[in-house]
Amino acid sequence: MTFRRIILALVMLSTAATASALEKKKFCMYDPVGKNGPAMTFFADLKAKAIPWGLDIHLEAFTDEKVASNDFKAGMCDGVFLTSILSSPYVPFGGTLDAIGGINNEKQLGIVLKALTNPKVGKLLTNGNYEMVGTLPVGSVYLFVRDRNIDSVEEFSGKKISVLNEDPQSLKLANLVGASPVGTSLTTFSGQFNNGNIDILPMVALGYNVFELYHGLGENGGIIDEKL
Repeated sequence: MTFRRIILALVMLSTAATASALEKKKFCMYDPVGKNGPAMTFFADLKAKAIPWGLDIHLEAFTDEKVASNDFKAGMCDGVFLTSILSSPYVPFGGTLDAIGGINNEKQLGIVLKALTNPKVGKLLTNGNYEMVGTLPVGSVYLFVRDRNIDSVEEFSGKKISVLNEDPQSLKLANLVGASPVGTSLTTFSGQFNNGNIDILPMVALGYNVFELYHGLGENGGIIDEKL
């Protein structure tokens, strides 16, 4: 065996020994597209970054957010990536970050994100055994409407509006404006909107392409130019 081959063998043994010493962790990742989607792509380098922390992280993609949450609750995952609405039962403060009217522009968003790094906020980010370790803004929420004539609060009355994952904020909005709440999830809302079962849909702008909401807008629909 040549010296070069001996070195190669030693490197391979050393790498294997290091890998076996790493603590294995599984993260359940909600991504509407699946393993090749935007969330999985964004966190793709987490596995390499975690090695110096002594962790061997496996990212598993879930196209159904509730399944990811249930697996995490059942202890089948060490970490989970969810929308803020479904994070509420774990860390209530995390579920307030997308409150309607709470953050209306990028300056306010910057202030909130900076505040989250303050050690004094740490107690708000934990709840029992759960801890919120990060937040990823995905853009402003707008109202998608199937009829562009629905462009004022008064015209919401009697219309069917999506309430995602039993979100209390959206339910309160529906009650305040006299709209009829329709329960949805991130698995069903696009189909319900595109099929005409919902007249008004609060959703982030990227949903236009990711969830193909242009089918529901058609020629008569529109997006109200107001950030919620």
